[in-house]
Amino acid sequence: MTRSRRIVGCVTCGQQRPNQGRGQCSRCYQNDPALVRRCAERLAARLTPEPNWWIGFGEFLAERAAATRAVSMLHRLATALDRIGTATPTAVLEAIRNPGPAVGELARALEAYFVESGLALALDTTAQAAAERRSRRLAEISDQFRSLAAAFDTHQLQSRERARRSGTKPRSDRTLEINLAAIRDLVRYLITHRPAC
Repeated sequence: MTRSRRIVGCVTCGQQRPNQGRGQCSRCYQNDPALVRRCAERLAARLTPEPNWWIGFGEFLAERAAATRAVSMLHRLATALDRIGTATPTAVLEAIRNPGPAVGELARALEAYFVESGLALALDTTAQAAAERRSRRLAEISDQFRSLAAAFDTHQLQSRERARRSGTKPRSDRTLEINLAAIRDLVRYLITHRPAC
């Protein structure tokens, strides 16, 4: 025998639907920002010590994300905090971000909250992705020439920084990658056609 839920008017939308909880239908209950606040408070009791920004982040999510998604993010963040322990906001951001340019929705939301609250600076994901691409280019270069190519890459970065300081146009990440790809191709040519080098 299955239990049927009583059909009553939802206190939020007024529709005659089965009551999910707190006088609300399922749709309103799952989109209620109070659900996020209650979840943040329950999880705060579990965290030892509770970060001083935890409840503020719960409020931030309650105002900006769908309740079910926000609750999911809070649970993932609580699990990560259990793993990494007490840490600065910047360290927490680094620990939860996905590798590569797609850092993940939790890292993006936490970064937005920390930056808005003045607790951390924004992650420079563009620069990190460019550095990873340059590292891949260097890894494709033969061992005997890799140290020279790495020195050239360092020189490129220093030259770009000088250009920024002096107000001239610095080279783009794409240009630096193209230069490394040209060196990689030159090394391949030398190894194939000039093996004595």
